[in-house]
Amino acid sequence: MSKVKQRTPVTDLVAEGEVVIVYQAQSQVHKIPMRGVTPRSINPRIAADVLKILNKADASLGDTISVSELDVLSRYRTASDAEVALELASAARLRTQIMDSALTVGAAAGLLEVNGSRIRQRLADHSIYGVKQGNEWRIPDWQFADNGLLPGMGEFNRHIDHEMDVVELYGFLHNPNVDLVVNGERISPLVWLQAGLDPEPVGQIAAAL
Repeated sequence: MSKVKQRTPVTDLVAEGEVVIVYQAQSQVHKIPMRGVTPRSINPRIAADVLKILNKADASLGDTISVSELDVLSRYRTASDAEVALELASAARLRTQIMDSALTVGAAAGLLEVNGSRIRQRLADHSIYGVKQGNEWRIPDWQFADNGLLPGMGEFNRHIDHEMDVVELYGFLHNPNVDLVVNGERISPLVWLQAGLDPEPVGQIAAAL
């Protein structure tokens, strides 16, 4: 990566309407595009805090930062820089784990016993959720059971915003939800779908995110 003079995080746009944070850690300059953040919507004070924390970080915190990760700063205003940096780093590590375990188009096609074109069609019609890495799709493995796509997952995927950050979607699917109760116990949306229950309630909750 070419050397870039350190700047405030709101000044650089990598695409129209997209903010990028530029920070330095361990003598290396890093650029993090901020998904869903526009120059007009960003809180300059929080942005300055993010830059301060990232500059102190011991390692790169990943290739992207989402609105949900930025919100860490507002939730932990009284926390130490180290605590907030740890939270951001944890999210970045989780993103890496998700992407490392995700399926390629070819692997998903093999699992569903279809060709790659069919998988791309399903990515386009949003019945499968995928994340673009460069020119390649990565398809999170939580969508699949041993014998194919998890029951109800295709319908669920059509409800969600496919621009949602993959870490945010992971958290939604894996954490117990107050509106999903079985035998008096809150369960996660993913467990709900794995149990073969009606995907509509999960989709409605996800659509409101």
